[in-house]
Amino acid sequence: MATEALDLPEKNTWQVVKFNQAADGVLLASFTDRDSDEVFEGVTYTSEPSMEVALAENDGMLSSDTPTKITLPAAPIAASVAFQTFLDRISSGQPYQTVEVNIAEITKGDGGTVSALKTFRGECAFLDVNSKDDKDILVFEVLTDKQKLQPIKLGMPAEQQCVNALGDVRCKLDLSPFTYNVTISDIDSKVVTVSGIPDGLVDRLFMAGFLEFETLRIRIHNWRNEVEGDKTKLFMQERPPSHWDGEVVVLKAGCDKSKETCEGTFNNLDEFNGWGYAMPDYHPVYEDGGGRQVGSV
Repeated sequence: MATEALDLPEKNTWQVVKFNQAADGVLLASFTDRDSDEVFEGVTYTSEPSMEVALAENDGMLSSDTPTKITLPAAPIAASVAFQTFLDRISSGQPYQTVEVNIAEITKGDGGTVSALKTFRGECAFLDVNSKDDKDILVFEVLTDKQKLQPIKLGMPAEQQCVNALGDVRCKLDLSPFTYNVTISDIDSKVVTVSGIPDGLVDRLFMAGFLEFETLRIRIHNWRNEVEGDKTKLFMQERPPSHWDGEVVVLKAGCDKSKETCEGTFNNLDEFNGWGYAMPDYHPVYEDGGGRQVGSV
């Protein structure tokens, strides 16, 4: 608990968040939801009044899957070059240096003093670029050391699904042949109608892919080339902003992580990274949860 004298406005409580490189402790960015910048314990926190912090419930269990979430504008004020590089890499599935996140709650006390309650420390695990009321935002998911622990299992699971992100350094696939510029002609809730999709594409090519425009990227839930009348319709996970209607946007293919898609759609089986998919029916180390019974002959 730290106490320090500050000249505070009427607001009695606010949040402060720091992003540091875990390896060397270098400060990448620091923000506060206060209406003005604040210096506390030698760190300048940039004002982002729209910042939201949603702490995961602390139930003391190792199996909690709920991450702590931090919401910031898509273009944070005064973001350093190093922080922007981190944002670009984590959002595109590329490797990045581990980034530690520290959250504290600052509360005004009597006599102009404040107390700093450190409420969270963890590692940034995921970044989602999404929309909220037609406003671009970043949603960081942060995990504690306990949440990063994996359950202890007997044997190593044989996972049929590839762990690569499509086009990342492990996948190595050139996505340019699977990227298209299309024009949105209609937005009906989560169903988007577009023009400009070439004929003859593989069915479900855009499942788990993305529509991108300006700084916003929205995931595609499904696309069925084989269904008559639906070739121009993309079924989205989120409703795109209304101002996208009539715009030329970027359409990117997706991958369902299966060996069949890797081979048949992308001809990239050499880089398939699903554990144990080519192992024999019996293996003393691996097990696959029932798909092949360990010990069978």
